[in-house]
Amino acid sequence: MIRTVGVLVLVAAVAGCSPTGAQESAPAARSAVPLVGAAFPPTAERARTQLAALKVAWGENWQTYERSAFGDGWSDETDAPGGRNGCDTRDDVLRRDLSELRLGDRNPCVVLSGVLHDPYTGKELPYSYRKASQIQTDHVVALGAAWRAGAWAWTPARRLAFANDLDVLLATDKQTNYEKSSKTPDKWKPPRTAYWCEYGRRWTGIKAKYGLTVSPPEKDAVRELLDSCAEAAAPRARAARGPGTLVGIAASRVRLRSAPPERDSQPETRPSGGVSRSVAHLRRCRGQPTTTRIPGAAVGRSRAARMCPDLGAAARQVRPVRTGRVSRLRMRPPLTLVKPFRTT
Repeated sequence: MIRTVGVLVLVAAVAGCSPTGAQESAPAARSAVPLVGAAFPPTAERARTQLAALKVAWGENWQTYERSAFGDGWSDETDAPGGRNGCDTRDDVLRRDLSELRLGDRNPCVVLSGVLHDPYTGKELPYSYRKASQIQTDHVVALGAAWRAGAWAWTPARRLAFANDLDVLLATDKQTNYEKSSKTPDKWKPPRTAYWCEYGRRWTGIKAKYGLTVSPPEKDAVRELLDSCAEAAAPRARAARGPGTLVGIAASRVRLRSAPPERDSQPETRPSGGVSRSVAHLRRCRGQPTTTRIPGAAVGRSRAARMCPDLGAAARQVRPVRTGRVSRLRMRPPLTLVKPFRTT
C-alpha cells in the first residue's frame, strides 16, 4: 500500500515538470517583458533638450566598420528592451509593429500573418510567414552610423545590445530601407513627411540613450524634424479649441481667422451722392423707399434688371452725363431683357 502511494506521488511530480506545463507558462513569461523602453520615444520638448546636450563631432573610423562587430544576427541574450524573453528579436518587432496578428499555436513568438502600416511611406504591407515579404527590420540609427558616432569604442556586449534593442528597431518597407541604408537625417528623411516628428524623436532618443555624437549637418536636420512636431500639433489644437484661437509655439506667426461678421440687415447711409434709377426700380420691386441713400447707388442697369425683372423692362434709365463743367441728364430708351447665354 505504501509502495503504491509512493508511485502515485512520483508520477504526479513528473507530470508537473513535463514540457506541457512549461509550454503553458511560457506565454506569461513572454508577455511580462515589455517590447518598448520606458518613456520612449521622448516627447518633442524632451527630444529638443536631449539634442542640445549631444556632443557635436564628425564621424570617425568609418573605414573600419564591419557588421559582425555588432554580433552574428539576432540575439535574445541582452538586457535591452525585449531581451531575454525567449523570442527572436525580429519576431518581437513584428509582434509589436504589425496589426491583425495571427500567432503560432505551439510557439506564440512566431507571427504567422499580419499587416504593416509602414511608418516611412504609409503603405499597407501584408505579411505571411510562408511567403516572401516586403517587410524588413530597420535600425533607425543604422549600425554603420552608430559606429561612426562612437560605437567603434564600445565593448562587444554593448554593441550586441544596441543591435537588438527594440527601441532602435522598426518594421519598414524593404525598398525604402535599402534607400535609407546608413544615412543620417541630413542625407535621408522618410518620404512620408507626417512621420518626420516621430522619426526625429526616435533618432534623438537613441543617440541620447547610447551617448552617440551628431555631426553639425545632422544636428540641423534633426532640429528640422523636431520643428515639424509643432507644425503638426497646431492644426489639431486649433480644431480642438475651435476657430479664433491661437495655439502652438508659432502662434505669433499665425493669422487669426474667425467667421466673417454678420452683415447688418439695415441699409447704411451713404455720405454723398444720389440714388440712381436702377436702385430706385430695385427698391420699388422690393417694396422699399426709393429716396433712402445707401451704398448701392452704383448698381448697374443690367444688375437691377436681373434682380427685378418685372420693373427692369419698363423702366426708363437715367444716367448723368458730364459735358465740360456742366452735368445734364440724358434719357435712355427702355431696356430689353435678354436671357443670358451660358455655356456648359
